[in-house]
Amino acid sequence: MRIFCSRTKRWEWVAATVALTFGNAHVDVRPCSIQEAFAAEQEASSVRHWEAVYQSYERFFHCDDGAIREGYSYSVGSLLANQWEEFDELVLLTRGSPRFEDFVVSHIDETLPQNDARKIQENLSRCPKSGKKLCSRLKRAITSLRE
Repeated sequence: MRIFCSRTKRWEWVAATVALTFGNAHVDVRPCSIQEAFAAEQEASSVRHWEAVYQSYERFFHCDDGAIREGYSYSVGSLLANQWEEFDELVLLTRGSPRFEDFVVSHIDETLPQNDARKIQENLSRCPKSGKKLCSRLKRAITSLRE
């Protein structure tokens, strides 16, 4: 008796094994519905506090593409540039969710205005001890924009 019926089945089994083994990697194949896309697009660029970004991320991470992604990038950049006093809240949220940290760092991208990038670099030079790891990742992301 054969365990695998075909190559296709074998690859499905391999893919399932890899997914289970590396389940901590944030791979979500759930589609973003039209309703979710509209809600996410409106929310992504209007969140003004880290807790709100986190809640929006939890609801819509599977919709993070195109205009929605640009909206999140705007919000993340704006918070890091203009509300540095709230950075400790971000540190706490990312400690509880490494995937959220990845999300935040990934939104330091080419859509970030140069003025915000400069402010973020200045803020990162005043990184609290509690956020050294996150600051290091953010510095690398900002630096990579210049390359």
